[in-house]
Amino acid sequence: MRGKAHRLGLFSVAGRLAHHARQTVLRLAAHHPPDPLTVEAMTTLRALPAPG
Repeated sequence: MRGKAHRLGLFSVAGRLAHHARQTVLRLAAHHPPDPLTVEAMTTLRALPAPG
């Protein structure tokens, strides 16, 4: 996949942003199959330092 296909793949992931205990949490749907691009994106996001 390249370019537009990557964006469409990321935006088609079923999930919801939730705010709890002063944190923003991305809750992904359990039925959605793990996509290598999504896994890579989540790994990259987790590696970022906490804001503040």
